[in-house]
Amino acid sequence: MSALCLREATVRDVAVIHEMSRELAVFEELEDLFVATVEDFEVELFNDRSPATVLLAELGDEVVTERVGGKRRAISAHGGSKGSESAVDVGLRGAKR
Repeated sequence: MSALCLREATVRDVAVIHEMSRELAVFEELEDLFVATVEDFEVELFNDRSPATVLLAELGDEVVTERVGGKRRAISAHGGSKGSESAVDVGLRGAKR
């Protein structure tokens, strides 16, 4: 069995980060405000002046994203969701609640 590890995200993970952010927006009922693209995430997260650092939990070669019905659901570290199909074409913009 593979050990769970944390690692710093790289530009190769941008689609996974984007998808997890989109899923959070859906959960928070803010999906209509989610408009940034994968490319927007790449530009904002992976530049020399970005204040953000993203850590991902990984089990084997898959990024762990959530627990659903007692089972772990993972997204491949190379993009693509296992267990769900959703468009990766929007992102979350600042919203006042």
